[in-house]
Amino acid sequence: MRRAMLLWGAALAAVVVAFVLVVVALNATLYSPAGFVRGYLDALARRDAASALVYASTAPLPAGRRDLLTDAALGTIDDVHIVSVADAGDARRRVTATYRAGGRSARTAFVVAPAPARLGVFAAWRFASAPLARVRITVVSDDRTRVNGLTTTTDAAATPTTFLAFAPGAYVVDTRSAYLTAAPRTVLATPDGATDVTVRAAANARFERLVRQQVDRALDECAKQHVLLPSACPFGQQVDDRVIGTPQWSIVHYPPIQLVPAGEEGRWSVVNAVGVAHLSVEVQSLYDGTERRLEQDVTFAAPYDVVIEPDGSLRMALRT
Repeated sequence: MRRAMLLWGAALAAVVVAFVLVVVALNATLYSPAGFVRGYLDALARRDAASALVYASTAPLPAGRRDLLTDAALGTIDDVHIVSVADAGDARRRVTATYRAGGRSARTAFVVAPAPARLGVFAAWRFASAPLARVRITVVSDDRTRVNGLTTTTDAAATPTTFLAFAPGAYVVDTRSAYLTAAPRTVLATPDGATDVTVRAAANARFERLVRQQVDRALDECAKQHVLLPSACPFGQQVDDRVIGTPQWSIVHYPPIQLVPAGEEGRWSVVNAVGVAHLSVEVQSLYDGTERRLEQDVTFAAPYDVVIEPDGSLRMALRT
């Protein structure tokens, strides 16, 4: 009996020692400041926004829209290494990591503070400040944007909108819609930092093609009016002689289309659009009464305004 009790005691002691060793090992690795930061960075690397947000939420989140705190918008990081852990005062630790984001090598320091222990024995840590960046996005001439391929909207066109983004990470900001596009801008977001990025929406090839078709149709309709000054049209011609025939118009050269923002969201202007119409009409000289056919090319500007309606249709009007 005594021998059995000794064996049980030795086994229990071994279990206790093993448990203590496990606790010490885990507190030195998985539950260490480095392990905590590594867990957050690994969540970013595998594009696990939900897990990354659990880590980030150990500190109060700053103000800003949370559209980008999703898997779809996460910027990829890789080659993560914890390179140092230093004392930051008040029992806090400064954990420095290196990584690659957006094809560039970078380094970031995270400050973590002690949190209530798990099960009373396993160390726990929290971020001293949430590892999120504030990305202020301004889209000129539109209120839509894409971040790492995720489509979202800003609060208003040409007005900065603050989004929260996991950091570190590379974020590609651009615009791509049915009619507009903007060249991509890449920003590297860092924790507790603010980054401003502005993209300028421009008319894409499809938008210009559709407007050109509408302008051409409008000019064709103008050419069907058998008057010297077609109504609501960009061309016309006064003549000094008496008109004795029916004016006939044709379009010799349709104007090229260049679209620029007109100052209001969804409104665009056709600029530098110069075309040529041809007038053919029988006239009689007021001086000697002779009759002749007037054949004249008329150069004209086509200053149209185009509005992108909410349903995606285009409304065009001649600018006066």
